[in-house]
Amino acid sequence: MLVLVCVLECLDLTGLAWHEWLGFSLCPLVLLHVIWQWPWFMTQFRRMRSSGTGRARVNAGLNLLLLAMMAAVLVSGVMVSRLGTSAIGENLGRVRIWSDVHGYLNFIVLVLVGLHLALNWDWLVAEMRRRRTDTPANAGELEGRGRSWARPMVRAITVLLVAAMLAGTIYFIAYGLSSPEKRIARTRFVASAGPQMQNPLRPQPRRIDVPEGLMKLSYKVLVLAAVTLIGRFGFRLRLN
Repeated sequence: MLVLVCVLECLDLTGLAWHEWLGFSLCPLVLLHVIWQWPWFMTQFRRMRSSGTGRARVNAGLNLLLLAMMAAVLVSGVMVSRLGTSAIGENLGRVRIWSDVHGYLNFIVLVLVGLHLALNWDWLVAEMRRRRTDTPANAGELEGRGRSWARPMVRAITVLLVAAMLAGTIYFIAYGLSSPEKRIARTRFVASAGPQMQNPLRPQPRRIDVPEGLMKLSYKVLVLAAVTLIGRFGFRLRLN
């Protein structure tokens, strides 16, 4: 997911087609990540309500904000993709507004991912150092989890509904903040396009520029590393 987030920030490196398919592949990974980490999320939010400590509130708020921004970016990406505009059109909102949401929030997501890494720094280091051993107890636990599909399915549906509501809320905020001319700009474009264009809402292909893409990728990686280090050693973000 970390690699995909960085690569998806560089449209020049992948072109539009690969950008869309990599974005589609990120959606189920984020969903699985939230489902697998569900107990941890619940523990953090309970700590936020019970203890009332500033650290618990910051940790829970940061993760909730990252979920909201990631949901908005992924949902808006689907809405403005070639597949989305062909199948959905503007039935679920103006493509122009979704495009603005997708473009404006990308950098915010990158910053939040860096803070999320800083927050989970100790856990990441421990996982990389830990020896991976298979014990009978662990194997039985995994086998028991594999037999129950009801709970993961309920969690998946819950995450999807929450993500849809968060993305919709951000869309309406962006819609309300946009000017009336901007709200109908895409409609005017469709009207002036004429019947010669099969789907004027569909995004135009993007030419691949590897040198420019690699330069942007290096910049994004440096930003991500800087935010992670600042969050870890400057803000001293910790899970506990």
